Amino acid sequence: MVYRKFQNKYRVDTWRHPYWNYSGNGAYFITICTKNRKKYFGEIKISSGNNKERIIQLSQLGKIAFKYWQDISIHFPSVLTDAFVIMPDHVHGILIL
Repeated sequence: MVYRKFQNKYRVDTWRHPYWNYSGNGAYFITICTKNRKKYFGEIKISSGNNKERIIQLSQLGKIAFKYWQDISIHFPSVLTDAFVIMPDHVHGILIL
């Protein structure tokens, strides 16, 4: 089924399931991207040591995004936050309503 809900404003018409009531309670995976995918939140670095893991070094804005994600439940008591990750140009997270 093809939807034309966003009229070419976004990359895809919709990923929403046509029969799910999104106004109800549930766990929702969200992604929030920066405008033009600018890397405001930090940059990926290679860690020292044997593993050479890729880690994000948060910028000041990345630290603010981290803090505000953690504070969501303070401002919205009916919303719980679960796992999240901050990337240089976007944030992934799970909100439980």
